[in-house]
Amino acid sequence: MGERRDMEISPMASDEALIISIRQGNEEAQSILAIRYYQKRFFHAARVAPNTYRLMDPCDFGSLYFRVYLACENHYLLGEFRFQSYFESCLKRALAKEVEELIAERRRILSLDTPLPGNDNSMLSLHDVVAADQNPHDPKIYLNYCETLERLSKLPRQISPRVLRLVDLHVKGLTYREAEKRLHIPSRTAKTMLTAYRKFVRGLIKKERVDILIRP
Repeated sequence: MGERRDMEISPMASDEALIISIRQGNEEAQSILAIRYYQKRFFHAARVAPNTYRLMDPCDFGSLYFRVYLACENHYLLGEFRFQSYFESCLKRALAKEVEELIAERRRILSLDTPLPGNDNSMLSLHDVVAADQNPHDPKIYLNYCETLERLSKLPRQISPRVLRLVDLHVKGLTYREAEKRLHIPSRTAKTMLTAYRKFVRGLIKKERVDILIRP
C-alpha cells in the first residue's frame, strides 16, 4: 500500500514543520500555512515596510503579497533561515521595488492647472493644448504649451520667445549649438534662456512628496 499523504497535522505546527509536510504532499499543511500568512499579511507588511506599503492599492498589495508567498513556499531552503525571516526579506524587496515604481509614476503626473500671468484671471491647462493621445513625456508638449502662451501674450516674462525657436529647432533634430548658430544667438545667452525655460517646465510637473501621511 502507498504511503498516505493526507495525514493530520496540527494547525499550531511551526512554519518549518508545515513546509516539510507540504514537500511530502500534504495539502492540509499547505492550506494551513497559506491561510496563516494571508491572515497576517498586514502584520508582515507593517514589519518590513510600515511607511510605504499602504501607498499601494489594496488589491495590488494583496496580489503582490500572495505572489511573494507562493514563490517563498516553493524556494525556501530548510535549515538556512526561519521561513518567516526568509519570507519577510523577500516581501521587503518586492514592496520596495513596487513602491519605488509607484512613486516614480506619480512624480510624472502633470500639473494641469497652471495660473497664467496677466491682467485677468484666465487659466490655461496642458489639456487645452495637448492631444488626449499624446505621450505626456514628449518634450514637444511643453514647447506647444509655451508657444500657445506666447500667442496669447501670456508667456512668463522670464521666458524669451527666442528660446522657443531654439527649442523648436532642437526638437526637430538640431543640436543646441547648431540651433544657436542658425538663430545667431550667443552661446552664453542661449544657456541663460534655456536655464529659465527648463526651470519653468519643471514647474509644470507635479512632484508628489514621498513622505505621504499614512492614515490609520
